[in-house]
Amino acid sequence: MASSNENLDDFEPKLDLNEGDDEYPSGEFEYTKPGAWKSFVVNLRMLIACPWQRIRNGSVLNIELRGKISDQVKSRFSSGLSLPQLCENLIKAAYDPHISGVYLHIETLNCGWGKIEEIRRHILDFRKSGKFIIGYAPEWREKEYYIGCACEELYAPPSAYFSLYGLTSKAFFVGGVLEKVGVEPQVQRIGKYKSAGDQLYRKNISEENHEVLTTLLDNIYENWVDKISQAKDKTKEEIEGFINEGVYQIEKLKEDRWITDIKYDDEVRSMLKTRLGIAEKKKLPLIEYKKYSRIRKWILGLSGGKNQIAVIRASGSISRVVGSFFSPSSGIIAEQFIKKIRKVRDSKKYKAVIIRIDSPGGDVLASDLMWREIKLLAESKPVVASMVDVAASGGYYMAMAAHTIVSENLTLTGSIGVITAKFNLGKLYEKIGFNKEIISKGQYAELYAADRSFRPDEEKLFAERAQNIYKQFRDKAACSRSMSVDKMEEIAQGRVWTGNDAASRGLVDAIGGFSRAVAIAKHRANILHNKKVTLVELSKPSLSLQKILISMLSSVIRIDTTLKHLQDDFATCDGVQARMDGIMFHGSEGSSFAEPHFINVALRPKKAVRLMQNWHSEIDVVIVLVLFEFDMRKFRLFCFVLKEQPIVEQQFGHEEPEDEYVQDDPWAVDDDVNEETLNRWRNHDPWEDERNMHPLITKQICPPSLSSNGWKGRVLWCPELGPRNHYFISCISSFMVRYWVSDKLPPHPFH
Repeated sequence: MASSNENLDDFEPKLDLNEGDDEYPSGEFEYTKPGAWKSFVVNLRMLIACPWQRIRNGSVLNIELRGKISDQVKSRFSSGLSLPQLCENLIKAAYDPHISGVYLHIETLNCGWGKIEEIRRHILDFRKSGKFIIGYAPEWREKEYYIGCACEELYAPPSAYFSLYGLTSKAFFVGGVLEKVGVEPQVQRIGKYKSAGDQLYRKNISEENHEVLTTLLDNIYENWVDKISQAKDKTKEEIEGFINEGVYQIEKLKEDRWITDIKYDDEVRSMLKTRLGIAEKKKLPLIEYKKYSRIRKWILGLSGGKNQIAVIRASGSISRVVGSFFSPSSGIIAEQFIKKIRKVRDSKKYKAVIIRIDSPGGDVLASDLMWREIKLLAESKPVVASMVDVAASGGYYMAMAAHTIVSENLTLTGSIGVITAKFNLGKLYEKIGFNKEIISKGQYAELYAADRSFRPDEEKLFAERAQNIYKQFRDKAACSRSMSVDKMEEIAQGRVWTGNDAASRGLVDAIGGFSRAVAIAKHRANILHNKKVTLVELSKPSLSLQKILISMLSSVIRIDTTLKHLQDDFATCDGVQARMDGIMFHGSEGSSFAEPHFINVALRPKKAVRLMQNWHSEIDVVIVLVLFEFDMRKFRLFCFVLKEQPIVEQQFGHEEPEDEYVQDDPWAVDDDVNEETLNRWRNHDPWEDERNMHPLITKQICPPSLSSNGWKGRVLWCPELGPRNHYFISCISSFMVRYWVSDKLPPHPFH
C-alpha cells in the first residue's frame, strides 16, 4: 500500500537553467524564511500533535552518519540510515522553529559517491536557513572529510585519526587460485571494457580495465580536490600538497584551518549549551534522527499539493523472481518491480513518475522485462530516471527507457555489455574422486555440463548467444538515446563512466540529485515550477510475516548481509548477466540444479557442526565457506549445497561428546610453530599431498559420525596476516581446498 510522502512547501525548484543541460530546470533549493503567522500555526500544530511528535524549543537535531546508507525508505523498526529520510530531516529542520541547529557526528561511511554528493548538497541547503550545523568526527577519510567540509564548523578529538592519503582502486583476481584447485571458469564477455568476470579467470588486471579504473579514479580525485578547495578557500595546489604531505599532526591541522578546533565530543556539546544559553547542569536538548523522522511534514506546514508524482526506488542486484519463504531474494526483483510499474500506469492520479536506480545490474532477462514495462509506462506518463551511486549495465538498461536520465556527477553508469559463464570442474572432480554420469538427448543438452569444457560447436553457440543479447542491449540504447548504432558502439563496449563523462557522451541528460529529478518531472508534466506537488513513495517497506521471521532469525543467529547477498547471487545468476565489475558467481550446473543453504552463527565451531548434522543426508557435494574473524572469536558459515543423488546413507543428528572432536580452544596455535615452519607452510602446495598439511590446519572440527563417512573439516589459522583479514576455506567431500581473499569483503559483492 502506497503512502504519501509530501513535497516540501518551500522546497520548490526554480527554473534556472544550467549550462550544458540548459533545457532542464536545475531544481536548486531556495530557502524562504517562515513568516510570523506560519510560525504561529506550526507552534499550534505542535501543541496538539501526538506526544512522540513534539519536541522542545531550541532543540538540536543529532545525526550520526555511519556505515551503510540505503536509498530505500525504511520503516521505524528498520536499522541503519535511509538517504531519503536523512535528506528530508535536514529540510524539515531548516523550517522547524523548534530546531536551533544540527550536530552531525560522522563515522566511517560505507556508501558510494552518489549518496555522498546528495548528503553534502542537503547540508549546504540547510545552511541557507541561517541555522548552525557542526560536524564532528574521530576518524577522517576522504568521504568523511568531503561531507564534513560542507558543515559550518568542523571538530576532531586530540587523538583523531586522519588518513587523507589519496584514493586507490583495488582489483582482486582468483584465477590462479581456481587453477590450483582444478576449476576452469569459461567466461564469455561481450565488450572490450567489460571486466565483470575478470576476477574469475585472470591473474592480473587487463589494459582495458586499468584504463577504466584510472579514468574513474582521476575523475573522483579531481572532484574531491575541487570541492574541498572551494569549502576551505584554498588553492588546488594547497589541497594536493596537504594530501601528499602525509603527516597529520592535529595541532597543525587546526593551525592551517583544515579543522575549526580540537575538542572531544563532550566538549563540543558543552560549547553548544553555552551558545544556546543553557545552564551547565542542564542537558543539551538533542533530538535523535530516528525520532525526528516521525515528525510529519504537515505539522511544519510542508505538505504537498494535489498533483502527485510517483516515486519507485530500485536498489541492488537484479534478479527475475522472488526467492523462497526462508530464503527471500534481495535487491531488485523484476516480478515486484513490474507490479508497481503497472499499478502506476493504470492509475490516473499520478502526473509523472521518478524511478530511483541504484544497481550494478544483474540478470539480462529481468532487466529487459523491466525495460519493456518502463517503456510502456513512458507512453502514458512522463518518466524520469534518477541515478544514485551506480546505475550500470542492467541498471542502465532500466534507465534508458525513461524520457530523461538524471545522474550525480560521480555516479557510475554505462557498462553496456553482457557476460555469461560456466565452471569446468572436471579436474577438481578428478582430484577429489568424484564421478557423475549424464545421459542426455540433444546435441547441446550438456552445454552447461560442469565436468568438462565446451566442445568447439558448443563454444561457438555460447558466444553467439551472448553476442546476440549484447546487440539487443546496444541497439536499444542507441534508439533510446537517439544516436546511431555505430556511435553507441564507440561509447558502449562494457565501459563504465562517471555521470559527468556519461553526460558529455549522450548517455545522461542532466547532472543532479533527487530534487532536480523532481523539478524535471514537474516540467515534463506541465506543472508550474512554483506549484506544490505530493511525492508518493511506492517502495515504502511494509511489515509481513516473512520479514518479521527473517528479522528475528537475523537477530538470533546474526545473518551477515554481505554473505546473504552472496547467497542470492549463487541462486539467481543463471543465464546471461548484464552487470558491472565485481565477482560474478555462476551455479555449477545452473541454478535450476542448486538449492543453497545459508547459515551464519556467532558460535564456536562445534555448535555449527551440530547444525550441519541436521541437514539432509541426500547430498552430492557440500561446499562450506568459512569466514573467520579472530578478534571477535567467532566464525560464519556460508554453505552451497548441490542436491542430486544420495551418496551418504547415514542419517546424522545424534549427540557426540564435545571433547571427542573439538579441542577446548579451537583457535589455539601449537607452541612449536615458528617462523621457519610458517615459511615452509606458505610455500607448500596443498595439492601435492593432503597428508603433508601443516599442523596449523589440523584442528579437527568434525565429529566421528561425519568423519567416518569421508567428511572432513579443519580450522585454518594464519597469524602473520593479523586479526582483520578474512579467510575462506572450502571443504569439498574428503578433500580440503583452501584459498584466501585479502583485506575484507566488499560492502556489496558487485560494488
